[in-house]
Amino acid sequence: MLRTITIICCFSLSLNVLFSQQNNTIQNKLLEIELSIFNEVDSSLKAELILEKINLLSANNLDFSAIINEYERIDFEFLNDSLKAKFFWNAALIYYFNDDIYTSIYYQKKNEELRFVQIDSTKNYLLKFILYSKYNLEIALKHLNELIQIDSNFQCIECLTTLYNDEKIKGEKFYKYSSLILPGIYSFHNKEYLKGITSLSLNVATFLVIRNLYMQQLYFNLFTWGGNLLSKFYIGNRTLLSKQMNENKIKHKKKRTENCTLELNSILEKYTLDLFIF
Repeated sequence: MLRTITIICCFSLSLNVLFSQQNNTIQNKLLEIELSIFNEVDSSLKAELILEKINLLSANNLDFSAIINEYERIDFEFLNDSLKAKFFWNAALIYYFNDDIYTSIYYQKKNEELRFVQIDSTKNYLLKFILYSKYNLEIALKHLNELIQIDSNFQCIECLTTLYNDEKIKGEKFYKYSSLILPGIYSFHNKEYLKGITSLSLNVATFLVIRNLYMQQLYFNLFTWGGNLLSKFYIGNRTLLSKQMNENKIKHKKKRTENCTLELNSILEKYTLDLFIF
C-alpha cells in the first residue's frame, strides 16, 4: 500500500514538473514574440507577429480574454489580402464565441468584402445564419434556405429564428379570464391541486364573508374587513396566476433552448466552424 502511494505521489510530482516546464516554455515564447512586436518598426511585420502570438495563445487554450485583446491590437490594414481574410474569419468566430454578436457581424461583413473563396460556402452561410438569427430574421431565413438546399438536415436549426420570441402559453387568455370567476383554476391546470383548492376555498370564503356583512348592513366592516380580505386573497390569486404563468414560460423557454442547442451542436459536429492557422 505504501509503495503504491509513493508511486502515485512521484508520478503526480513528475506531471507537475512537466506541466510547469511546458507553461514556462510557452510564457517564454510569448515574451519573445512580445519583445519582437515592441522592437518591430514595420507595421506589416508587427501585425504578422501579433498573429503569431494569437496562434500560440489559441493552440495552448490560454486566457480567452488575452486572445480578444490581441485581436484588438491588430491594425488589419497592414495585412495582405490572404492574411486579412483569414483574420476577419477568425475574428468573426472569436467574437461569436465570446457572445459579442455585433462585432462578429462586423468582421464577417469585412471578410465578405474581400470575397475570400477559400472559406467553405456552407460554413460561411452557417455562421451568417447563426449571427443574424437573433437580430435580422429576414437575412437569417435567406441563409437558412441556402443551407437547406445544400443539406436538408439544416432544417432542424430553424428553431434559432424563434428562440428569442416571447414565450406563449396555450390557453393563456382563457386562464386569465376564467380565473376571475374560478380563482385557482390555473393551479389545477398545473397539477398543483393543493394550491388550487386553497385559493378557491379562501376566495369563496371571502365572498361569503362580504355577502354576510352586506346582508347585515355592516357597511363599515364591509369596507374595512371585506376590502382587506378581497385584496389579500382575490388580488393575491391574480398575482399567483401571473407568477405561475411566468414560471411556466421560463420553463418552456429553457426546454426549447436546450432542444435547439442540441440540434445546433449536432450540425456543428458535421460542419465545424474552424479557425485558420496563420
